[in-house]
Amino acid sequence: MAFSNQVVVSDGTLQTIILSIAFFDKTEIAVYRNGVLLTVTTDYIWATSNSIQFPVAQALGVEIRLKRTTDISEMRHIFSEGAQFTNQTLDEDNTQLLHIAQESREGLDIADLFSNVNMHGNKLTNLGPGVDPGRRDRQGGPEREPAQGSG
Repeated sequence: MAFSNQVVVSDGTLQTIILSIAFFDKTEIAVYRNGVLLTVTTDYIWATSNSIQFPVAQALGVEIRLKRTTDISEMRHIFSEGAQFTNQTLDEDNTQLLHIAQESREGLDIADLFSNVNMHGNKLTNLGPGVDPGRRDRQGGPEREPAQGSG
């Protein structure tokens, strides 16, 4: 179960999506159509506090992805600066941390990447041999480099 991403594949009639992922503010939600970021008010609107609506039904097979990105620049409530220490504010701060952890965990799922990967100057090392998906071996599968023998 995804906690920070929701994917819906259109049956040809999809026009409204009710969000199943939790969020604090609508600005935390990004909407993608087949991997392309959409613009609120131009491509879709917020129909209710937890649903979005497209101006026309999405074509059959179109993938809509809703992705939550929680603000990590500061805690929602900063008690040392005078925020009230209540059950609600404490729960919101802990929920913010939970959302950030969920987004971090789900963002590491390499099989589910849908945006560019920025390695921030780091290099990938200890990779296996490359595979050219266009080449096939004799059994019809992808051709792989032979394993290196030990002796």
